[in-house]
Amino acid sequence: MRTDWSKPNLTELDISYCYRIAESGLMEMLPKLTGVHYLQLSFCGWGKALSDAVMNAMSQTQYEQLHTLDIHSSFNITGETLCKFVSKCFGLTTLCVGSAITSNEELEALLKGLRNLKHFYITKQATIKTETVFSYVSRFCQQIETLALYNFYAINRHRVEEALVELVLACKCLKVLCIRGTNVPLRTKLANMASKVKNVAKRNDIEISRKPHFLLSRASRCLDYVMKSSRFLI
Repeated sequence: MRTDWSKPNLTELDISYCYRIAESGLMEMLPKLTGVHYLQLSFCGWGKALSDAVMNAMSQTQYEQLHTLDIHSSFNITGETLCKFVSKCFGLTTLCVGSAITSNEELEALLKGLRNLKHFYITKQATIKTETVFSYVSRFCQQIETLALYNFYAINRHRVEEALVELVLACKCLKVLCIRGTNVPLRTKLANMASKVKNVAKRNDIEISRKPHFLLSRASRCLDYVMKSSRFLI
């Protein structure tokens, strides 16, 4: 039986790590889910199903109610296409982009339209420096609460510290900075750097560490949630 997506009623969708999904299936479904609040699309179809073609089709309309988007481990998306789609998502508060953003220009274009962003996850690309991420977030996303950087390098520790102090001072709501999988100098110096930054900024309420932090809350209507919340559960 073929599903009719002409009048969708879905508000949350998690198809992450669903390996048998293809680009054609996403093309049939996602552009019609304009009322969705939560999209978890990471690594669907082995990371190949979500493509520029799908996201370009989605960009033809606005996703005003979308607040959570995770596309990490999606290998057929370019930064330009992602930026175009995100510009249609005015209410986005949580965004996991993985490695789709590959240049300073793309990162700036992405973040400057996300003034209400609270949770941001990005994986390193060779051309983007750690201090650049801090600088753009402090300029454009001052409501940020959680920031996670994976596999980033810190060539100039002094610049990283300066940018991190600026970030902490500008973003009063920042509670967690997670820096994972970084190069050896940054890993070994992170504790000292964190202590110095918190002392200079007088912000001891911030967690700056390599401890994994899960940005995404689970979908509120997922089966696990329903089962745990059911009063009929024995």
